[in-house]
Amino acid sequence: MERRPDAPETNLAYPERTREQAEYFGATLDQVMKAGNEAGDVVRATLQVPFTVWTRWGNAGGRS
Repeated sequence: MERRPDAPETNLAYPERTREQAEYFGATLDQVMKAGNEAGDVVRATLQVPFTVWTRWGNAGGRS
């Protein structure tokens, strides 16, 4: 099973993971870390705006 990155790393705390991401995306280590930092900035900005999470409960009936 191919392992796919979920989000780019922001530093070299886990150098092997960052290297794998660079290879996967065809990017340099610096590009991966820059993208990770930019993604973090977007998430922080997005979470500054109030939002509501709606959930729906479902019955997961079973024998137990």
